[in-house]
Amino acid sequence: MASSVGGLLTGASVQLLGPKWHTALTTIATACANLLFMSRSSVLAFGSVLFAASEDCMSAAVMARIMKVGDAAGVGRGRTASDCHNLAASVRVVGLYGFGKLFAIGVRIGRPQLPYLVLAASQLLAVALVLGAGRRLWHDSDDDGGRPARPGEPHAE
Repeated sequence: MASSVGGLLTGASVQLLGPKWHTALTTIATACANLLFMSRSSVLAFGSVLFAASEDCMSAAVMARIMKVGDAAGVGRGRTASDCHNLAASVRVVGLYGFGKLFAIGVRIGRPQLPYLVLAASQLLAVALVLGAGRRLWHDSDDDGGRPARPGEPHAE
């Protein structure tokens, strides 16, 4: 249910925050979900579901940008989408294997929550990369910041 609600709010979030901040804030929320999930408190662990609502939609703005850049480069949308989905599927397989290995290592060293710590750290690294990326990587030079122009507002040059 959390994923469905998060998905329904994605469009509004991208419109309100812009693609860069949507991606950064939803990735931070996902990192928080991982940290809360490993809590010994059931209340905090269940609270992680609220933050996890953004997990499935955190890459929506990135995927839209990849599609736009691919289209501008003359790569068909079908091919770009197919390549993105193939990459995501490969990452999921490798990720599940890595998660299991990290869990095994964590159990051996007395830290079974190790995979969640590594996930949260990698998500925070991703946030640093998103925030460090220049505006040009997120928008075309004639783009208005990822949101529609408001009435009476000139288009950004």
